[in-house]
Amino acid sequence: MRRTVALFLSFVVGLFARAVVAATSGEGEVAYVQAERVYVTLGRADGAQVGARIEARPSTGAPVTLELSHVAEHSAAAPMVAGGSALRPGDRVVL
Repeated sequence: MRRTVALFLSFVVGLFARAVVAATSGEGEVAYVQAERVYVTLGRADGAQVGARIEARPSTGAPVTLELSHVAEHSAAAPMVAGGSALRPGDRVVL
């Protein structure tokens, strides 16, 4: 019985640790694209700050570097740059 409980607790702790790493991994996605601005799902909780450069990876085309101009707790925005028109909601971004 103790062995089963210990195994279960190890499993639960492992799941929690993975969730924490995923939540603070510095990876997110494009949430919304406007003609002049790109919104992403990275924020202060992920280590983002104004002026940070992130790499957006569109599903087609070359990666695009964005410089964050506004940062909230769980989201951020960057001005549109050349090549950014290829970005779509759901594209991956990395801090």
